[in-house]
Amino acid sequence: FLPVDRRELREAAKRTMMAAAAADAVHPMVPVPDALLTVLRETARSILVEEEESSSSPKTATLRLHSEDGTPQYQCIMGRILAEDVTVNDPYPPFDASIMDGYCVQSCDDLSTRSSKGTDSEWTHQIVGQIYAGDDVDESSTSLSSSKEENKQGALPSAAYVTTGAVVPSPYDAVVPIEDITVSPDGKYLRVKSEPGSTSSGKWIRKVGCDMAA
Repeated sequence: FLPVDRRELREAAKRTMMAAAAADAVHPMVPVPDALLTVLRETARSILVEEEESSSSPKTATLRLHSEDGTPQYQCIMGRILAEDVTVNDPYPPFDASIMDGYCVQSCDDLSTRSSKGTDSEWTHQIVGQIYAGDDVDESSTSLSSSKEENKQGALPSAAYVTTGAVVPSPYDAVVPIEDITVSPDGKYLRVKSEPGSTSSGKWIRKVGCDMAA
């Protein structure tokens, strides 16, 4: 590894931020400590009430505390313990989501038996669609179902391209990272380079409610 001058890196980052600000960037880059401070400050702003706030303000479902005189709001929440459990109405993520850019597949497809399915092709799957982060869950599932119906006579199992954060619709239950995939020149087929059996159910997928369960 080449030696790194941390001071030089900081100066380079500062120059980058100044250039972004000069260009009227909507979201200029900020140092990590400043970003963390912003998160703490905005979190405190949502649960703390300034001393001068009127006592006649309408009540909300959020527990609010009064900040101490002269104490920054974000410091007032440090070290505190919640008095009640925090719950959510809906699970998050609300759907099975891909952790990687790659292709969603069915783990039950045994790649070692592809030659017995009526083809001697080097490809292991037929690509039937693409799903991007932010795509509608129901529309993605319907679109892929239609594509699979059109290709149901194919000898190869289906796969769909997914980006990080995109929904992984049923019956797909695993994601193969793009690094482990070779796509045919015409973009219609792919080959999984990993060993048969290495793609287990749930591989590279964030399951419904894994962050917050309803």
